[in-house]
Amino acid sequence: MGSVEPGKHEAEVDRRWIPLGILLHLPQGTVFSEHTHPVDKKDAVLEGKFAITIEGEEFLLRAGDVIEIPSNTIHQAEVKGNIPVMSLDAARELK
Repeated sequence: MGSVEPGKHEAEVDRRWIPLGILLHLPQGTVFSEHTHPVDKKDAVLEGKFAITIEGEEFLLRAGDVIEIPSNTIHQAEVKGNIPVMSLDAARELK
């Protein structure tokens, strides 16, 4: 078996993305009405089904799905089904 040089096979990290430090636990029936954020956002679903509507188009996210929402984009979200959603958030500051 060959050796691996430290750091040689590590994934590149886009350091412009800043974890918000928030693990969201959203119970069944949670609804976020239309809103915006002043930064680009990424949402990663770990468990459950999370519907996000962006400019009239609905995206149904399941475990393992990630979506990027550009800054100042009107969107809304809703937990679908009877399993709570576990989600991670990240944001990218605008320059």
